Amino acid sequence: MYLITIEGGDGSGKGLATKVVAEVLEREFCFTSVEVTGEPRRDPELNGAIGARGLAEGWHAGLQRQIQGEELVRFAYDYRFNPG
Repeated sequence: MYLITIEGGDGSGKGLATKVVAEVLEREFCFTSVEVTGEPRRDPELNGAIGARGLAEGWHAGLQRQIQGEELVRFAYDYRFNPG
């Protein structure tokens, strides 16, 4: 999972750049989905989905390593923000 941000001042072409990047990622890379938002801080559904997906990945990885209990919760959270 990747979060790509495009920054710049007003009128700098962020909207066009976002569309181009999304099209290239969908067409030329093997991403299962590309989510585009204009302002991620104001999109609670997207933020919730990204967070839940990341924690689920960490939880699954912890279960594969046979981690249990409170240690599994810590592992899943840490894995979300420090994968690998």
